[in-house]
Amino acid sequence: MLTALSTTGSASVEGAGIINNSLLELVDDQVSNNTGTATGPAGHAQGGGIWNGVDLSGPPVQLTLRDTRVTGNRLAGSTALSLQGGGLFTTFPVTLTGSLIAGNVPDQCAGCVGGAASMIKGHGPGARGRRSGLNLLRR
Repeated sequence: MLTALSTTGSASVEGAGIINNSLLELVDDQVSNNTGTATGPAGHAQGGGIWNGVDLSGPPVQLTLRDTRVTGNRLAGSTALSLQGGGLFTTFPVTLTGSLIAGNVPDQCAGCVGGAASMIKGHGPGARGRRSGLNLLRR
């Protein structure tokens, strides 16, 4: 469990399970049952399971999930705070192969659909075709 609390300033949580700001490949892993909670008048909670973006080291940032499950992760926070990516929060493309992102709260993935981070590649049982791209988030 990762918790940030502030009574006067900003409370921010990033990556309650894993924070990646470099090169990371998870193979046959499970990222499950992590909780991130931010309480305060301002701030955010991002990536209950995994946070993927530039934080300390900078680019290149690449996340690859192969036969990996991201399930049962949760973000919570004050009503004024933004909660994004219960399973995965990303600002960069992610490669998913035979992986599942499901059962996370408040959502499965922020940054996986639309915008610059929508370049998700996937193959195998976790991937489902939709239009010209892939919808890798099973519900």
